[in-house]
Amino acid sequence: MVSMGMPEVAIDGEVVESDPPRKLVQTYRFLFNETTKSEGFTRLTWEIE
Repeated sequence: MVSMGMPEVAIDGEVVESDPPRKLVQTYRFLFNETTKSEGFTRLTWEIE
């Protein structure tokens, strides 16, 4: 991807909560360019049944 002009790190985020095997909460943001970077973090919650 770097050869195509993409940064070495394309996605940034963290695990906010983990309750195996039921729940996982993460944040992430894309670092493709300044526009996507400035959009901030998205919060994603996985609830597994």
